[in-house]
Amino acid sequence: MTAELAHLAGISAEYYQRLEQGRAANPSAEVLDSLAAALRLNPVEIERLHALARPALRNRLRRTASRTAAHAPPPHRHLHPAPDTALPAL
Repeated sequence: MTAELAHLAGISAEYYQRLEQGRAANPSAEVLDSLAAALRLNPVEIERLHALARPALRNRLRRTASRTAAHAPPPHRHLHPAPDTALPAL
């Protein structure tokens, strides 16, 4: 599959493997677009592929995700009323 996808994208199988393993720094937009076409990605998936392939943008996405998680509201907790208010006076 790797060789076939690389062939469809017009890149070498070795380069594709380096991309897949994260060992290729800064692939060109043309290479990414060729891979997107070979994989038949939709526009949202293409944008995500470009974002993941760009180190500066990838790091910014990670920071945004961690910042969002850090500022997320605490989970909703339902507090039960105290026993003396929950039970009617006998």
